[in-house]
Amino acid sequence: GRGHSSSLKTRHLIFVVNGSGARKKEYYEDSSISPNIGRLAREGFVFEEDHCDTAASHRTCFEELIQRFPYCVRKSYGDEAAKYWYIKDGSLTPSIMKEFRPRILIFHETRHDAGHGRGGYPRAKTGYEEYLDIVKETDENVGRIADWVRGDPYFSKNTAIVIRPEFGRDDEVNVYGELHHSHGYYYTHRVASIYWGPDFNNGV
Repeated sequence: GRGHSSSLKTRHLIFVVNGSGARKKEYYEDSSISPNIGRLAREGFVFEEDHCDTAASHRTCFEELIQRFPYCVRKSYGDEAAKYWYIKDGSLTPSIMKEFRPRILIFHETRHDAGHGRGGYPRAKTGYEEYLDIVKETDENVGRIADWVRGDPYFSKNTAIVIRPEFGRDDEVNVYGELHHSHGYYYTHRVASIYWGPDFNNGV
């Protein structure tokens, strides 16, 4: 792009927003729950104390997270809109990347909000249990994406993966088995941002 260092290898970014509130306690700190994200974290760079100021509004937090930087990148490179993609189905990633070669593809997983449960009503499966299932499914999706990038002759040399939720979730599961995202909790406001790719250092 114009004005950018030719020494940079990264040409494509897959931005995984494991969104609607995901705690680093599950997706980063516990590799038995999220082994694939754990591998990316070990191979890449992690900012363990990324601060989320707002934690109540999904829309506001998502917009704060992704709206500004794709616009700035697009403006900087003079790109057309077709180089920037937003999807909610991670399985589409390889086909979209191969066919359109977007500069940025955002995979937004929004199902983590199952952690809210049913507002205090008892049920066979708690909100936290549903949330854990989605954390594991997201990790599996990330693993498939990362394995595809690693194995592709073109994208393996020039593609970065970044993982970050809009915000976390509360420190504790409540008495109803629900895990909300409320202001004032450490795990709600502090998330881990994971950066993996050819231009990122390894470390924490």
